[in-house]
Amino acid sequence: MTLNVGVNDDAAVERVIMLYRPLTITQWTKVELTYDPMSGYASATLNGLTGPLEYFAQAVDSTGNVALALEHGNPFYFDPASTQTLLYLPLVRR
Repeated sequence: MTLNVGVNDDAAVERVIMLYRPLTITQWTKVELTYDPMSGYASATLNGLTGPLEYFAQAVDSTGNVALALEHGNPFYFDPASTQTLLYLPLVRR
């Protein structure tokens, strides 16, 4: 599985990491992504993952600012065996 994260910043991107965990375990695993300033993407390849997992990403720029990518405050969900996509929509009331 290849992870790709789009990163954009006025300062230089220093570091991009992703934390993930298969749903069968409770411990998060960190992976460092390699940032390509020409494409604007950071990427890494994970081997041996076959089931559903949760993940989120963080990026740090050269001035120390940290950005966190979540799905409305929750980790993103990915299931390679599923053809369905989960979509979180806020409830709007008048």
